[in-house]
Amino acid sequence: MITMDRSSPCQDLIRCDLCESPIPPLHCDLCHTNLCKACVGEHISDFSKKHRVVQFSERGANPVYPKCSPHSGKACELQCTKCDTPVCCLCVDESHQGHTLSSILKTYTAQKEKMKKDLEGLLNNLREYENRASEIDREKSYLDGEFEKLTMDVVKQGEKLHREVDIFINERKTEINNMKNRHLATLNEQKKEVLSWQSGIEQTMKHINEMLDTNEVCKVSAYKSISAFRNPPSQIHFSLPDISSQEIISEKFCEMFSNFLPLNLVFDEKDRTDEFIKPGPAATKQS
Repeated sequence: MITMDRSSPCQDLIRCDLCESPIPPLHCDLCHTNLCKACVGEHISDFSKKHRVVQFSERGANPVYPKCSPHSGKACELQCTKCDTPVCCLCVDESHQGHTLSSILKTYTAQKEKMKKDLEGLLNNLREYENRASEIDREKSYLDGEFEKLTMDVVKQGEKLHREVDIFINERKTEINNMKNRHLATLNEQKKEVLSWQSGIEQTMKHINEMLDTNEVCKVSAYKSISAFRNPPSQIHFSLPDISSQEIISEKFCEMFSNFLPLNLVFDEKDRTDEFIKPGPAATKQS
């Protein structure tokens, strides 16, 4: 008989049906009840039905035949293949003559062997799932570390970008300051020229006013009129670049992470089946 490995909590499946104590040493073959020693007395005190308490390892050693409904007290030791129903010897004589009959015990034994084989297969399958569960935990731990490294790489790349941007901005600020100084120098030079001409004009106006106040004929006769007046320097128009109107192209930043592709999941191809033995009539139906 195949037993479960108690070292694994997933396999602690057998308990006393009354108090749920683990690993019960006894079993009632007629009631199909697992029992610990402390619960045997309580179980057999139920006189409404018969009991047969055996060692747990000997459970099922003595088959319990189904009771015959039409013939009270008779056990159905045969199976009518045509009617697909258990029958007793009286049933055969009364309503199953000429039908193909088989031994229920033979079918019972064959089914037990199938169950043992299935249980062994399920036990091996369970170990595979337990191993895979452990592998998944290790993979999760590895994945956490790898994604943490990936995150740090992105942060470092971002810091590099920030430094490059700061360097670029400082260079542009320096260029702008130099540009302003050149423009200011041009305006200062023009103002110097304007002030010089302004001073000359004021001197000329002072001289004319003095001539207007004199009555000396010779000086007035010697005055030469101004043929043309000099216009002041024209206004200088400066054209500044419009930085704010330029769109920041996000794709350029994405190109720096061109190898940053989505996570690619690859599953190992294995032969597998999703069919498990399910308890109930479908699993115990006799053929």
